[in-house]
Amino acid sequence: MLGLTDEVAIDTLFLGASMEIVKVSPKFQVVIPKKVREELQLKPGQELNVYIMDGTIRFSKPRPITELRGIVKGMKWKDEDRDHSERF
Repeated sequence: MLGLTDEVAIDTLFLGASMEIVKVSPKFQVVIPKKVREELQLKPGQELNVYIMDGTIRFSKPRPITELRGIVKGMKWKDEDRDHSERF
């Protein structure tokens, strides 16, 4: 167990995850480091989702709706989870 006085490189806590340091420009812009761009195969003009989770800024590639097909397969639904009043 790590204590507050233990010195551990922060990148080892993320089990081999890449970690780079960037600065925020006066226009609140950041440059995605080349190593990260290459690993994620990002292209100029590509859109990314930006969100906050647990006080951390996160970026992710948008996934096509076709990838979501079957994502809840096998999930047990209760009758009250379904909307019976509105039908199109």
